[in-house]
Amino acid sequence: MHVHNADIISFVSADNNTNTTAVANLFANGTKVGDCGSTVQIIGTLLSSDGSSFDINIPADQFFTETGFTVSQDIARGANNFTFSVNLDAAGAQSVVSHQAMTKSNGFVNKISDSAESHGMSDTPICAVSFEKLVFEGYTEESTWTTVEAVYTGSVSYELSCGGVSAFVQIMQEETQVIEDKQDLELVSTGPNTYNFTVTLTLPNVAASYYGKGKIISNANEVAKAVKTTGGVQWAPPCHLTINNFEKVNQFTALDYRHTTLGYNIQVTEVGGDACTTNHLKFELKDNSTTSFERWFSENDKEKAMGVGGLNYSIQVDTAGAGEAVMHFNAPNATHNQTS
Repeated sequence: MHVHNADIISFVSADNNTNTTAVANLFANGTKVGDCGSTVQIIGTLLSSDGSSFDINIPADQFFTETGFTVSQDIARGANNFTFSVNLDAAGAQSVVSHQAMTKSNGFVNKISDSAESHGMSDTPICAVSFEKLVFEGYTEESTWTTVEAVYTGSVSYELSCGGVSAFVQIMQEETQVIEDKQDLELVSTGPNTYNFTVTLTLPNVAASYYGKGKIISNANEVAKAVKTTGGVQWAPPCHLTINNFEKVNQFTALDYRHTTLGYNIQVTEVGGDACTTNHLKFELKDNSTTSFERWFSENDKEKAMGVGGLNYSIQVDTAGAGEAVMHFNAPNATHNQTS
């Protein structure tokens, strides 16, 4: 018996783009002459430098033909050295010693075993990137209420053959308008070629429906890219009211000391857009804890108070009643009302 070929014909690289697994293509054939007995063992083995081993079942009716035996064996994804070997053994054949005793003067040498092997190195996987998951975790208002933070988590994967990647998340409004410049992701490895991330983006604190959009691009091959988006999540900020300034800026008493003119500067801020549509601004004078005068400001006055420099307001009162001044900024749905 003789092993003519035990060949690694080729390797197929793993490719996530086409869901292709890594494969070793193998070929083997041989010949036998004479009575080899009823039991002929054909043992094929594929060994990898990563420690894995594959037993290759080789049928005799294919091996002992000119066309031989071919098989595609799934292998590990990385680049590894492989050895393919084929061993023949005719355990049921006449022993070499007995055969040679019968054919001492002339005849062939009885050969009841043989082997052959070949070597090869598999290829690295084809570059492929995937944005596996992008999850919106929630909104959080910043302490001054002027901005809101949106938190996203997720995962990506990419092959080492991609030469590293660029991955980022950005915020969109109505799926088209970019609200926030892209935020590069800090990727944390969770296994071979897989990574998790958490990212926080800052947005204006106004009511809108925001979408998260993630993208990953190969540094070595910009054609390899993947995108993931979330659904729109409505943000409706609560109403926040602030009295930024309330101070008496002047006071004039008439010559007869009977009347006094008081001048105040009023500066306020509202954050929350539509949530603050029912707020009210009120000025109040107190005399011994009793309200002696109050004024509800108009929408026009309130707009001035929220503008640059605020609202300057003057009132003339009896000198005897010029007591404590109090400013109120209230709304039924405000997170808290302001008094100064």
